Amino acid sequence: MTTSYRIHYPRGKALANFRERPAASLLTVPGAALYGAVSGAVRRYRLSGRRRVEGPTIVSVGNIEVGGNGKTPFALRLIADLRERGQRPVYVSRGFMSAAEKMSVVTVVWPSDRTPVAHMPVSVRFIRADEPDLYYEVGDEGAMVAAASPSTPLFFSSDRERAMEVAHEVYRPTHIILDDAFQRWSAGRDVDIVLLDSEHPFGNGRLIPAGTLRERPAALSRATFVGINGVSESTDLPDYEKRVSEACERRVPVFGVSRTLAVINPSDGRGIESAGHAAALSAIARPVSFEAALQRSGMTLAASFRFPDHHRYTARDLDYVARELSTVGVDSVVTTDKDWVKLRGAGVPFNVLVARLAMNVVGCDIGELTKKPQAMPAARS
Repeated sequence: MTTSYRIHYPRGKALANFRERPAASLLTVPGAALYGAVSGAVRRYRLSGRRRVEGPTIVSVGNIEVGGNGKTPFALRLIADLRERGQRPVYVSRGFMSAAEKMSVVTVVWPSDRTPVAHMPVSVRFIRADEPDLYYEVGDEGAMVAAASPSTPLFFSSDRERAMEVAHEVYRPTHIILDDAFQRWSAGRDVDIVLLDSEHPFGNGRLIPAGTLRERPAALSRATFVGINGVSESTDLPDYEKRVSEACERRVPVFGVSRTLAVINPSDGRGIESAGHAAALSAIARPVSFEAALQRSGMTLAASFRFPDHHRYTARDLDYVARELSTVGVDSVVTTDKDWVKLRGAGVPFNVLVARLAMNVVGCDIGELTKKPQAMPAARS
């Protein structure tokens, strides 16, 4: 992709964007075959011992490709819709690259305006949603959810089955939104939503490490719904539905996910009509898509700073960005909500604007995505 702005990789290009990695070589193909065989065996074993929580409707949001595809923002969209309809959703995640992921207890982020329940399970630790540096405790995506939906209880553990059990015990939710769990085969769920990229729905067609796929497209047979990220017109959906059905040999309902960016000043939450000339700053899986969205919104990029996905910014990183900004004559960067939760208390030596992503469902009623089906479709193993 040709750009008119300079791209910086302060921590190395190889780590910054999985889509820019070299094409598969003869050395990686055997690794992909081994990965496919092992993951298939693990899937069959864990499906046989699947645990589930009885009561709430459990909705999983996932994908079949490495890297972000809007799973957490879409989970937030589902939570917002459920709350608007008077439901009691909770959010469950592993807390990738956080303290919660490494602990044997379940970490609960409790709304700051509520008193925790009197009865607390022994293996639970509570954290307030306004805890400083929350991203260290529950990860950048977890902190982003806490900031966007401060009245929603959040539950984190590498044992997501246990996290769901705790959520049901302490909150009695109507719905559990399970983030990034399509490959969490032992976790029972009622609805499996899988998000695909509109430009590359099946990645580059190869399993990791030769490609970007966690699973082959045939795995979509386990999905209840498939969402095509980046589709704004329902007339575009029949072609995607055909491709999905051919890949997994059964009809899977397909919907679109439209995306719009609104640039805000995080100090007062007000929108910025025109950010003009600025730089992009991100530590996400797909910085190219983020930068393209900024340009489509009318912004002129002077530079882009691409850090590895989930990177935690250091003072050295921020000083580097500040020096480079001075060389291109701009004093502002535009970043993502996921990055802002790590930057907001870091004493950033430049002006920061936040590009807030809004998602809407195209081609179906969003409420249909969180209904418990009468009977789950048969899935291919």
